[in-house]
Amino acid sequence: MLKVRDLVEVVKPFYWLRDEQFEIGERFIFEAQHVGHGFEAWVKKVDDKVFVYRLCKCDSVAARSLEEALQWYKDTTGVPDDELYSSEEIEVLSFDYEVYDEDRKGLMSIQQIIDQHWSGEPFIACSTEW
Repeated sequence: MLKVRDLVEVVKPFYWLRDEQFEIGERFIFEAQHVGHGFEAWVKKVDDKVFVYRLCKCDSVAARSLEEALQWYKDTTGVPDDELYSSEEIEVLSFDYEVYDEDRKGLMSIQQIIDQHWSGEPFIACSTEW
């Protein structure tokens, strides 16, 4: 049975509320509004556990593991190991930790950032460089 806040992936295309189309492979967070509407026939739960790791003084990366975050970040940015925090200094940010949104007009929690932007691949969740 699906629970609110489960990450799900569409396995059979469907329409929701007449005009919102969901395609195979699309991922979204199962919300309270979806309960009791037969979503189990159209989606499956994805077992991605995502965390946000503060890797250096500038950037924090959303990924399934610290190893995945480090590898992706180094491959993407080219930042050398000596500019990253040591393994003892790397911090996992709390899901309720808040940062400014991209427009710097409001605050978003780490959980909100993950919910809105996670698509199965690591990404920079927050940065002091923005």
